Amino acid sequence: MTEIITEKDCPIRWRWLLKPVMLTILIGLSLMVLLIPSFFWLSERMRAANPSESVPSLLELIIITAVPVAIAVTLSLFFFGPVMIAQRLTFHYSFEDQFLHIKQGVISKQNRYFPFEVIQNVLLKQDLLDKLLRITSVVVENATRSPEDFAGGFVKNHPYILNIGSKGNQVIIPGLAKQDAEMLKSLLLQKMRAGNVRDNKSEL
Repeated sequence: MTEIITEKDCPIRWRWLLKPVMLTILIGLSLMVLLIPSFFWLSERMRAANPSESVPSLLELIIITAVPVAIAVTLSLFFFGPVMIAQRLTFHYSFEDQFLHIKQGVISKQNRYFPFEVIQNVLLKQDLLDKLLRITSVVVENATRSPEDFAGGFVKNHPYILNIGSKGNQVIIPGLAKQDAEMLKSLLLQKMRAGNVRDNKSEL
């Protein structure tokens, strides 16, 4: 009997949940870098035009631009954090004898089975934040698609709300240690080859 591999063997690391917070901080810092010089230049022009008028100092400008960043990070924690935690707690995967089994859904529960012979490609992906967090995503591209995956809306299209589980013709398993991701990719490729062999024999 073939051993079943699950997320207990290759767990999704909890530091994956830091991605939306880190993204918000990076965007906020980028905006600060862009805005502070502009505000400083404007305050110097105002001071030159009217020396008696009080204008913000550089420190005050930094504080003014830092407040929106802090608010954005707080909102990110309160909004994206619980959603991603719920997604993580309700997502389960297993590599069975002939299927990749995905269980997911916070409100609407889904059980999806992907035969290994319909899988077309297996990719390992790392964006900048993944590299900083030392995690890797396994992306499985297959020939099947569910009707629910055509639904639109902000939540379904946001890259950090739905970057786990079945999405369109992909299955995304994020937040893995690199060695675990490489092991899953190798396992998938082996099962894909075995599935194609079974298909060829059944056609004889």
